[in-house]
Amino acid sequence: MKNTRNEKKFKNKSREIDKVKITCFSCRKKGLYARDCPSKSRGKANHVPERTKGPNYSAFSSEIKRTVERSEDQWILDSGASAHMIYNLNYFYSLSESTENEVICLGNDIELPVKGKGDVKIKKLIHGIWQEGEIHNVLHVPDLKKNLLPEGMIATKGMKIVKMQDYADIYNCENELFGTAVRSASNLYNMLFRTVTYPEVNISHKNNLKIWHERTGHTNLKALCEFSETGIMKNRMSQTKKGFFCEGCQYMTNNTEFHPIPWNTKLLNLEN
Repeated sequence: MKNTRNEKKFKNKSREIDKVKITCFSCRKKGLYARDCPSKSRGKANHVPERTKGPNYSAFSSEIKRTVERSEDQWILDSGASAHMIYNLNYFYSLSESTENEVICLGNDIELPVKGKGDVKIKKLIHGIWQEGEIHNVLHVPDLKKNLLPEGMIATKGMKIVKMQDYADIYNCENELFGTAVRSASNLYNMLFRTVTYPEVNISHKNNLKIWHERTGHTNLKALCEFSETGIMKNRMSQTKKGFFCEGCQYMTNNTEFHPIPWNTKLLNLEN
C-alpha cells in the first residue's frame, strides 16, 4: 500500500516538473495548459481566430476551387510588388489616365508602362459568403498577366497577413478577416476575389498641354501657356513645351501649298 502511495506522489511530482516546460498556445505563457487558460475562456486570446468546419464547409471548398480556376481575374498575393496592379481596363469603375512616362520594373529588369491609376470593386469570399469590397489606387498595367495585391501595401495600412501551409488570411486593424488566399501548386497565394467588370469606365484626363492644344483647335503653344500662367485657364498645365509634338499640326504644315491669286489689270472706259 505504501509503495502505491509513493508511486502516485512520484507521478504527481513529475507532472509538475513537466508542466513548467509547457507553453500555453493561447496566451503563450509558461507552465499553463490551454484548457486552464483564463484568457481563452474570456475570449481575449491573442491569436488568430481558429477556422471552424461548419455545415457550409463543403460549399466553401467548392467555391474556392471555382474561384482559383478563374484565371482571367486572378489576384496574386505578392511580396515583391510595390503597388496594387491590374491589366484589364474593364476592371476599373474610375480611372485617371497617366500623362507621365511611368513604368514598373519587374524582377527580370523588364519595364512595363503604367497607363493610369484608379479604383476597383471586388467580391471577396469570407466564411463561404461573397462580400463586396473596394481596392483603391490601383495601377493600370496592360502588359501584366495577373493582378497583384502587394503585401507591403497591406502592411502599411496596419493590416496583418497570417500564412499557413495551404492558405493565408488577411486581417484588418480590428482583427476582422478581410480576405483569404489559397496556396496553389506553384506556391503562389491566390486571393479568393472576383473582380467586378465595367464595359464603360469613367476616365479623367490630367491638364495636359497636348489635350488642351487639341481641344482649342490646335492653338499656338505660346498662347496656351500664357492663358495658363495668367489664370484665364483655371488649372495649370502638367506638361511643358519641351518635347511637345503634335502629329496633326505637323501633317497640316507639310501638306499646305501656296496658291497665288492671279491679278489682271486693265483700264476701264467709263461712259456717261
